[in-house]
Amino acid sequence: TQLHAEIEEYIQTQEIPENASDLFGAWYSSVNEKGVAFLAQEMLVYHPYLLYGGTLDAIGDVDGVTTLFDWKTTDEYRIARDEQGKVKRLANGMPKTQRKKFNDNIAYAVQLGGYMSALRMMEGHNIIPQQAYIVYVFKDTKRVHWELVNLDAAERVFASCANLNNNLTSSKKGGLYE
Repeated sequence: TQLHAEIEEYIQTQEIPENASDLFGAWYSSVNEKGVAFLAQEMLVYHPYLLYGGTLDAIGDVDGVTTLFDWKTTDEYRIARDEQGKVKRLANGMPKTQRKKFNDNIAYAVQLGGYMSALRMMEGHNIIPQQAYIVYVFKDTKRVHWELVNLDAAERVFASCANLNNNLTSSKKGGLYE
């Protein structure tokens, strides 16, 4: 997305991108308020034994704590719908909105657990985050929300999912597919 590109440019150059978006402005204010010092960005990680890889958004320092970051752009509110899928409306005819729940999306936290597991296994890599945040930048309200992830739990869930996946797709005797 445009925001990811702007963040990447800022971390690389330490300069605000020309004609930066409002979303970048919200992100930038939030990051500066937290005093983040970036150490790495758009880093390719891989797990040499489980054979997966990905690109993490950034690693930085927050109050002396090495932190893994994942940027997510979404809306803070959704349009409310009834059981038939019809839009619920207010008395003035405007659509009724409801705030989304963001800590319910465990897939993002599990993704960070996979990154952490890969970072621990990569040879020659010496930056191991101690905490992680999913940083939501809301398109509709221009607000930023930081969701702290329990990295130990995220790594355990990722390992369990990887193990389950390997067992389900195994061609060895005893797997679901023979």
